[in-house]
Amino acid sequence: ALQALQIVEKRNDPRGLCLALSDVALAEDHAGHFSEAEKWRYRQIDACVRAGDPVFIANGKYGVGKMAAAQGRHAAALKWAREALTEFKAVGFEVGAYSARLVIAESLVASNRQLDQAQAMLVDTLRYYREQKSDLAIAETERLLARLAEKRGDISAALSHTRQAMAASEALEVVSR
Repeated sequence: ALQALQIVEKRNDPRGLCLALSDVALAEDHAGHFSEAEKWRYRQIDACVRAGDPVFIANGKYGVGKMAAAQGRHAAALKWAREALTEFKAVGFEVGAYSARLVIAESLVASNRQLDQAQAMLVDTLRYYREQKSDLAIAETERLLARLAEKRGDISAALSHTRQAMAASEALEVVSR
């Protein structure tokens, strides 16, 4: 991703720069370098604004929110993820909107706020990901539902969601192999 970024930076290609910065941020995210990924996401937002790409502007904001949540800064995560959700909806990018909902729900659960809203978002998101047959997203959503159930003292539901998360993860591993 860094090599591609170096190539794009030598050209006058605003959209290429927007996309290359997104790739670098994603690579840092996947490597677990959340602070670094967040810095790249800010650069992505600036570049994508210059390129006029509303989907990748929203994607950058989603990324900032996701990185803030990963670092335990849930108030910031909520702000950025809500902006991303609004912008994804405005351009009709459904996949992005559901990703932003996960960050919002995760931050609500982690901060023990608006748990009913988090529950509704997670149930709707789980339905969507099941329709898409996206095992990775199903597992992530089920894990969040398990955390929510545990916060509410519903150990039975927490166990059930944990089992569902494990089943989705196992299905994903089979496909990966």
